[in-house]
Amino acid sequence: MGARRRTALLFEDVGSQYPGMLAALGEGTDVAETLTESAGPLEHVIAHGLAGLDSERSLAGTVGAQLALLVGGVAAGRAAVAASGPPSAVAGCGVGVFSAAVVAGVLRLDEAIRMVHLRARMMARLFPAPDGMAVVYGLSPEHAGDLAGAVGSVAAPLWLARVDSPEESVLAGSGDALELLAERAPAAGAHRVEPLAGAAPCHGPALRPVAAALTDALLRVPDRRPTVPSVGNVSGDLLSTSTAVRADLALGVARTVHWHDAIAVLIASGVETLVPTMPGGRVARLADRYPGVDVARVGELPAVAGRPVPG
Repeated sequence: MGARRRTALLFEDVGSQYPGMLAALGEGTDVAETLTESAGPLEHVIAHGLAGLDSERSLAGTVGAQLALLVGGVAAGRAAVAASGPPSAVAGCGVGVFSAAVVAGVLRLDEAIRMVHLRARMMARLFPAPDGMAVVYGLSPEHAGDLAGAVGSVAAPLWLARVDSPEESVLAGSGDALELLAERAPAAGAHRVEPLAGAAPCHGPALRPVAAALTDALLRVPDRRPTVPSVGNVSGDLLSTSTAVRADLALGVARTVHWHDAIAVLIASGVETLVPTMPGGRVARLADRYPGVDVARVGELPAVAGRPVPG
């Protein structure tokens, strides 16, 4: 047998959801068991439960979008583990950190559903539609942040929420500020601005109340050591303790996510294959841009386990 390749499972953030996304996972045993496991906990937090979770209407709101991405990510991640053994590491972008935490054994799925529902519900109350998020193409993170500062105001805030690549950043804030951003971005050198569907503003200081609530809720979750390391949204480091992972789950909602750096950390640690759990999602598209590493779909994984990356 040849040397086992180091793999990392990647989990998507809001903006990558689409109607029928759970049905598109297929009918494998791990997928079916995950959907069945999620049904009861979902009934306790949303009226329609699992039925209709990936409908167009449900995904239009951030609560439905975040819960669908959580459940879909866990189902695909478990299918990947069943196909090729444990990955060397996991990494979740935004709400994807909760799927990563379940696959890494830090949270049970029912616990993650409660946490994500709390997160999404508070976000929606703090920033109702049309507040949201948008990708700015063609500007460096520094220039995107400057543009957010120039466009936003106390009454209509806008901030740098996520850095996806050297020329792609996500800004978040009020609907009025996002409208003004679309008008002014071309003059600032941006190629285009793309709103993210189903996304409430996230990853900024205005979300500190959400971070505090998550911190308190996660204190009541039993301590479980991760089975594989994960890359933190806040620190960008490889996290190998339950305390570090839970802190990242809570604090990431109120801090800028440096996703580009997180992938660089995985590659520097020895990861050879990136495995996005949702083909066609934004994280999957970004994964194709890193030279020297392979990108594989869950169904393409070899039937060998990944070697752990030192934490």
